[in-house]
Amino acid sequence: MIEVGGEDEKLDARLSDELDAFNIAATGADDQRGLSVRAVDEDGELIGGISG
Repeated sequence: MIEVGGEDEKLDARLSDELDAFNIAATGADDQRGLSVRAVDEDGELIGGISG
């Protein structure tokens, strides 16, 4: 069964917790911190990125 709905804080927390556990087990690293990647063109204008 698939349920589609609005924001779900419990689901967000569970997915985050389980992904964290998987990543820690896979890498051995437990030093979570923010990450951002910025792509700019030759003039320094933002053309893409990711943050989270």
